[in-house]
Amino acid sequence: MDIKSQNLPSGFEDALHSHLSTNQSRVSRLVFEGKTFWVKQRERVKGSNRIFKHSPAKRFKRELQIHMGMIDAGAPVPEIVLAGEEFVVFADAGPTLQAIWSNGSKSPEEKTMICFKAGQALAELHNTGNYHGRPAARDLCWDGSRIVFLDFEHHSKRRDNKTGRALDVICFVHNLASQKAPDSQAVKAVVDGYRDSDRSEVWQEACSIVRRYGWLEILTRPIQARKDPHALEFKSLPGIIRIFSEP
Repeated sequence: MDIKSQNLPSGFEDALHSHLSTNQSRVSRLVFEGKTFWVKQRERVKGSNRIFKHSPAKRFKRELQIHMGMIDAGAPVPEIVLAGEEFVVFADAGPTLQAIWSNGSKSPEEKTMICFKAGQALAELHNTGNYHGRPAARDLCWDGSRIVFLDFEHHSKRRDNKTGRALDVICFVHNLASQKAPDSQAVKAVVDGYRDSDRSEVWQEACSIVRRYGWLEILTRPIQARKDPHALEFKSLPGIIRIFSEP
């Protein structure tokens, strides 16, 4: 699937080919004439991984098709500047939520506002009948005026329904709570933003799912007690259950 923006700068393709010839990273940054672009390449599977990861070319093409569908639906996703069989170039969409949290360039009030906007943006995506697949703090960017979604690798047709959208909310809140603590201002702002804009009763569905699987918190308590940093996702489960139990 070849895509080429009508506003492609002169000389950009030569710069891209030079970049691709020296950079094998799956996602890499390309600066051209002072502007930032992001290059995503098809996954190169080697050795025994070929057994577990089938047809990277098909998966890459499918992800690109999903992204194009999001553009057609008016969803907030980055512009595709150029795309070929093995690469796609996106316009820069600003820092990710993860990056915003980790640096001190924004005030606590600004960070809270952006988190609220992130919750609203996910709800609006769901209100249009779309969903992400597995949203995380690294998959949402702030371009200065709106939230932009990245990476639809986990998007699946069988989850393109209310349950899939509810799982979106749960995955996103869980991801945030694992990094920031369930009772943090960032998590609260995201939840408030989502509930403020949810017009499809997805929040209620998410609460129902969390209630049904609440026993997982009890089952994982031995893991929660560990000091291992990999246990953070389990340590956040009690807080997740509280969040989705609030009226």
